[in-house]
Amino acid sequence: MSFKAFRRLLTSAAVLVTGTACALTIGAPAHAFPPVPDFPQVFTPPGPVTFPRDESPHHQQLEWWYFVGHLYGTDAHGAKREFGYEATVFQLWPLPVGSDAIYSWHFAITDVNKQKFRVEDRANLTPIPARNGGFGFTAQDWTLGGSNQNYHIKAAMADRGYAVDLHTSSSIPFVVHNGNGLVDYKAVGNTSAYYSSTDLDTTGTLWDHGEPIRITGSSWQDRQWFNKTQMLGGGWNWFSLQLGNNTQYMLYYLTDPSTGAVINKIGTKVVNGVPTTVPGDQMGMTVLGSQRSPSSGFTYPTKWRLTVPSGTFQVTPLVPHQELTVPLHRTYLEAASSVTGRLDGQPVSGRAYAEVNPWEEPYTSLP
Repeated sequence: MSFKAFRRLLTSAAVLVTGTACALTIGAPAHAFPPVPDFPQVFTPPGPVTFPRDESPHHQQLEWWYFVGHLYGTDAHGAKREFGYEATVFQLWPLPVGSDAIYSWHFAITDVNKQKFRVEDRANLTPIPARNGGFGFTAQDWTLGGSNQNYHIKAAMADRGYAVDLHTSSSIPFVVHNGNGLVDYKAVGNTSAYYSSTDLDTTGTLWDHGEPIRITGSSWQDRQWFNKTQMLGGGWNWFSLQLGNNTQYMLYYLTDPSTGAVINKIGTKVVNGVPTTVPGDQMGMTVLGSQRSPSSGFTYPTKWRLTVPSGTFQVTPLVPHQELTVPLHRTYLEAASSVTGRLDGQPVSGRAYAEVNPWEEPYTSLP
């Protein structure tokens, strides 16, 4: 796909998508976009991660502030409730130097008790914020911002079916992957900067169709910024595991854009806040079942077996079909899940998120 064709697609992608009906509202008129250059944009590669500087936005081609979590509370009828959530901002900057970036927002709720999944999407065009050691983004009544793992996440579905107002904190430091925060990111890119918050204490309120539920729980933040090397496709199976023994794992299996075979693995184990790299050649993944999406036609795993040194885990989505399918965006699975298994000879369990980005889907849309 040519750079101009990709740019035209991005111009049409400044939309606001609300609800499952996928009603579209143009987010910015075409004349608001700068002219398209006749040559590809040139981006500098990311450098080693440094705090507090690298909490702020960068000027690489693609960047995201990604939050998922597991929330627990008691509703007005005395019932114990469990929810998963995703709140993510993508920053896409394929435009001339000095121009605005496209910001794409995803907000999703998994209602475990009711076995429901809801997602909405927004997009806006705005200048990249100044680098002040933190971040803050707003799209109408959605906000995401903060610093040093003290974050505020606020979003609501258009029909107010679900809404959240959350605050996070953490007693353990950021996890900088691969020691310096730079990882081999083939086939999607050459090098990606990458760090996480693997155990964010989370409090606040979740509204279920107008009913407020005070919640507590744990969230996970992933931060990446990189430059894409091709538009052919390539995807991943990614997992955040939060176990009950103060241990977390980030396990990333990237796939070939032509065959879907896993060609790159990135892993980190965190014990009591101390990270160690999991060698890629010691990371295994076996799909134990699959199901075709009635919405997109993509086939997704319904259960995985993951192996790491001294450990084996089984990850199972808590609700079927937790798929984000919105116009002009890559379709992907974002599944609140359970995890069980054995680690160092002992049984372990906890909660997880599993993200599947289909390898056969080309990069002809927003992330």
